[in-house]
Amino acid sequence: MVNDAAYTTAEVASISKPETSDPDGRYAPACDTHRSPFAGRNFEYFSEDPVLGGKICSAEVSGAASNGVYAYVKHFALNDQESYRVQHLMTWADEQVMRECYLRPFEICAKEASYEEKYIADSNLYGYMDKMASLAAGGDLQLTYSAMTGDIQRADTATVVSQLRRSMHNVLYTVTNSNAMQGLVPGSKVKYGIAPWQYGVYGATAALVGLGAFLGWRSAKKGRALKEQAAGSAVASAPKEPRDDAGAPDE
Repeated sequence: MVNDAAYTTAEVASISKPETSDPDGRYAPACDTHRSPFAGRNFEYFSEDPVLGGKICSAEVSGAASNGVYAYVKHFALNDQESYRVQHLMTWADEQVMRECYLRPFEICAKEASYEEKYIADSNLYGYMDKMASLAAGGDLQLTYSAMTGDIQRADTATVVSQLRRSMHNVLYTVTNSNAMQGLVPGSKVKYGIAPWQYGVYGATAALVGLGAFLGWRSAKKGRALKEQAAGSAVASAPKEPRDDAGAPDE
């Protein structure tokens, strides 16, 4: 019921695509976990339960996607402090706890949301953040620019070039499947649903599956008929036992 409400809320056009904003993405939802009642961002996080938080976040991302809006799911991760978050940030957690609790909502959303969503992590805003490590780990976006933190390092190496290509592919794929394409050509309008050509693909796939099943059944039937014919021929060609005049076999 909660998931349905989250989907329906984000599905409302006036919420998921405000008229005063750009029509493509939005900096929401946030699915960190309530680690402390004093956390400065608890008001925008869903729950202290990672599974519940991930399910609600996934539903909200999917609902917004129904209107062509992609999500910057934030704040990855363990963002439980607002005051002095730059000067005195100290977050204590081991790998097991992070994987089971604090990274879990993001994992659920990435796997279950019915859209290509991108994570925004306030990445590389502060000195303790490493944009190269983020890129190597699969991050696609940085909430910063080179004037603040310098250019991408080792950008002439094959490894970094490959990472940048992957990142650009993911970003462009997301944008081109969003409302950003609305009105790109005068009079054009993007609709969300099954395209006509997809019905053709589905029909052709079903026909091929049906044809394969029919040919398999026909081949199996022909094989059984040949076996029965071979068995009948073997019985007909078998030598008969000699019999006496009374019809009983000779002793």
